[in-house]
Amino acid sequence: MIDQIIANELVNRKWFDDVVAADALNRQLQSNADFRNLVIDYKAKLKTVNFSDPEISKKIGEMAKIDAFLVVNVDYWNIPWKTRIDRQGGDGNQYG
Repeated sequence: MIDQIIANELVNRKWFDDVVAADALNRQLQSNADFRNLVIDYKAKLKTVNFSDPEISKKIGEMAKIDAFLVVNVDYWNIPWKTRIDRQGGDGNQYG
């Protein structure tokens, strides 16, 4: 969901000529083992050293035919009405 929001915002702002949505890359991840392993290596290194490896990034760009990519990681999602619903019970349709 968040990837769709970000992709739509990038398109709306017209910062880029083309935006490849996450579902297109996910299809490539599923069908191409070399690409999948490269992305796994990239994410492991990113998590370990907290730095984007330029060589792996370049290879990902070449394989996916993209000039740049954005890695989005959501650690926390605040849903303000959820606490009230949990406290009061209900189906999520009450906001008061």
